[in-house]
Amino acid sequence: MRKKYFLIAGIVILVLGGTAAVWGWYLYNKPHQGVTGVKAKASIDAKALYEAFNRNEDSANHQFLGGVLEITGQVTGVSKTDSTYSIELSGGDLGGINCGMTNNGSMPVPDKNATVTIKGRCTGYLVDVNMVDCVIEKIENR
Repeated sequence: MRKKYFLIAGIVILVLGGTAAVWGWYLYNKPHQGVTGVKAKASIDAKALYEAFNRNEDSANHQFLGGVLEITGQVTGVSKTDSTYSIELSGGDLGGINCGMTNNGSMPVPDKNATVTIKGRCTGYLVDVNMVDCVIEKIENR
């Protein structure tokens, strides 16, 4: 009788372990979903977004965190590596909006002080409001 329980427990563990492995493989190989075809949850000025987080982070997290936003603001800096861009938009005296995006080679890079509209996913607030998976929608004053 005891051998029977060990056999059944072993089979259950193998089935659950196999299911977890298949689920993990699926999640690991799932394609990345960018924001290109996603409709923005809100269109907002960079300074207004920064002020919302600076004034009340909990309320702004509830409103914007994880959502796709379309932000318009003035470029204060551009950092470029082989595979990524980081565009900083002016948000206030102490911080701004940090927009991270993939460098695919065909994307135009805005100049400093240009006005841009960027769409991306909001990931929260540290010193800056952080956006990921960003794409440039429009560049003005180039």
